[in-house]
Amino acid sequence: MRPEQLQLTDADTEEAVRGTVRDVFYYRHDAKVTLAVQGVDDPVGVRVAGPLSVGPGQEATIRVTGEATLRP
Repeated sequence: MRPEQLQLTDADTEEAVRGTVRDVFYYRHDAKVTLAVQGVDDPVGVRVAGPLSVGPGQEATIRVTGEATLRP
């Protein structure tokens, strides 16, 4: 799954998965947030455009956009 297929979202979003932010990598016009998700061995990357409201160590909720499924 590609980072642009995931989206940070509100905790009450249907089919959302919670994780803990591990790192935030800033680029010129966007950022990549990596999260540790319980039940998933590798970090999960999310591409984010615009300002962020989360940082390392904080809880965040993600959801899949498009046709894919994230199952921890």
